[in-house]
Amino acid sequence: KGVICISGKLTSFKTKAEAEKALTSRGYLTKSSVTKEVTHLVNESGLESSKTKKARDSGVSIITNLNQFIGN
Repeated sequence: KGVICISGKLTSFKTKAEAEKALTSRGYLTKSSVTKEVTHLVNESGLESSKTKKARDSGVSIITNLNQFIGN
């Protein structure tokens, strides 16, 4: 399905661990940093973090609402 990296604070889940569990249960892999394998980056804070900039520069899709993305 894809490899997802989570950046910054989440609004759709209380913790990154909960979000990662929801993603892995749907067949996604999660990474703690932006690597060449990452296909999506979650950034719900709206802040342009270094991870977000790196992801954008690499052509990675930016997800601003994780619940919407996974269909919750």
